[in-house]
Amino acid sequence: MQAELGLQGGQAASLEAYLAETRPARNWAMVWKLFRDFMDSGRIAAPALRVRDFEEQIRPGWPVAGDPDVGAVPPVSSWINARIRPHYAWSDKLADLYADAHRSGFVASSLMAAGAVFTALLPVAGHFGRRASIATAVVEALILGLLVGLPMRSRARRWHEKWLEYRVLAELTRELRILIPLGGARPLPRTAAHLASYGDPARSWMNWQARAIARDIGAPNARVDRAYVTARCAELLDFLGTASPQRGQIGFHHMNAHRMERIHQRLHRMSLILFAVTILAVGSNWILRFIDPDRPERVSDWLILFSAFLPSLGAALASINNQGEFARLQRRANAMVQSLTALRGQIVDLAVRPEGPSLARVSELSAQLAEMMIDENTEWRIVVLDLPHAAG
Repeated sequence: MQAELGLQGGQAASLEAYLAETRPARNWAMVWKLFRDFMDSGRIAAPALRVRDFEEQIRPGWPVAGDPDVGAVPPVSSWINARIRPHYAWSDKLADLYADAHRSGFVASSLMAAGAVFTALLPVAGHFGRRASIATAVVEALILGLLVGLPMRSRARRWHEKWLEYRVLAELTRELRILIPLGGARPLPRTAAHLASYGDPARSWMNWQARAIARDIGAPNARVDRAYVTARCAELLDFLGTASPQRGQIGFHHMNAHRMERIHQRLHRMSLILFAVTILAVGSNWILRFIDPDRPERVSDWLILFSAFLPSLGAALASINNQGEFARLQRRANAMVQSLTALRGQIVDLAVRPEGPSLARVSELSAQLAEMMIDENTEWRIVVLDLPHAAG
């Protein structure tokens, strides 16, 4: 198998694991999205547990002639979407599921660590009886068990690695949508020489699979005339979209930049507030001891509880903020918005020329767009790969 594929060792095994994947009926890893949405908008909406058909989820953005509730679709667009959509849907949605699992595990572990502190001190502050103390001890033991079990399960199931690998494959596959109709070359994912220790995506099973998909699809049976090139130019503009209204790649990065910024700021603000309240609790405890040394110990015990729990919760939020790299990802998304918007301007200028766009120039700009997006994905992979327990 390895010799036939031209892949070495673990690369062939990873490809076999990907090809053996199945769509789960339920996605129980909901902690991340609940946490993300609350930190983003302040609202919580329970995510759907049922995992819908992967192609059905992306169908609106990948229309094919004959789809329900879809109007007229240009023949070439329908042809390329019909052939790439199954491959992209499979890698993209599997990446989402493994991202949810990995991120939910990290967020839950961080918050449970603070919860373990609260549970350990609660019987002392509440002056619980024997049964209540046993109950809190059992809860704490369960929390500690989950804190140990979640990372072990994550490593055993390779949640982190599969998330990154499948996301790279999804990005490589998505670029075929704009390159194949123009007969363009397939850009290789590149890694700088000083980052070689992170692995070379160009020699990965993901790149092998993407190129195999491209070979299997072939080229469209179409006449390349002015109308054809103009249509491809229009599709590039639709692929890029705009920041307002938010759609396409520009809209995605625009939305992501604002989301990352809000999450970063709110996590940072909440951590500072929790530490400030901790200082207030500690100060209040000392002041009460000085003013009324004979007061009941119950008040002091509760203040001690919150003096221990609140900074642990603040540290958990700060850890999520730091490991999630939200500030860094926000700057990267903003940079992508600017770069993609500049490229979109070049395509618009080309489209409005009286003589119409040339095939060579449209092919050049599509290759530049694909290269830009693949480079961003490759560098994102390195950022997240360096954070094996990252939430972002």
